[in-house]
Amino acid sequence: MLPNPTDLQYFLELYNVQNITRASERLGVTQPSLSVALKRLEELLDVKLFLRIKSGVVPTEAAHLLAGDIDKLLNDWSRVSDKAKDSTGLIKGTVRLGCHESVALYALKPWFKDLTVKHKNLDFVFEHGLSRKMAEEVISFKLDMALVINPIEHPDLVIIPILKDSVTLM
Repeated sequence: MLPNPTDLQYFLELYNVQNITRASERLGVTQPSLSVALKRLEELLDVKLFLRIKSGVVPTEAAHLLAGDIDKLLNDWSRVSDKAKDSTGLIKGTVRLGCHESVALYALKPWFKDLTVKHKNLDFVFEHGLSRKMAEEVISFKLDMALVINPIEHPDLVIIPILKDSVTLM
């Protein structure tokens, strides 16, 4: 049977500070919760991990052996679980988006709403300014993309028309 990752994290904190009160405060859990987690781990491994002394706890030889590998195990688990999450095809991360103020007023809201519903793991950072400035920011990698009016042609830009606008006088 595999140990609970939380029990392992609690063990490492207690191992590092060697004081139940301090470890529980740092973990944001009660002392009884920490003690129960430790007991569960000791029962699973069938070894005593700490000896109580007046000023806290002292790790046993088993705890010293275990501590060296637990940190690596937790890091490996984090890496493996991140890979699994990445394999789902979800788009995630931060997108720096520039937009002309006029475009933001009428075009950004419906486009942005659909995007955020589809891709809940995306975070956006917005910058507003004139279209030519937004294009320069994309070219210089200060922005990831921009919604602009009358885009400039540039070899480093991929321009994808998303709306056609017509202005008329009646």
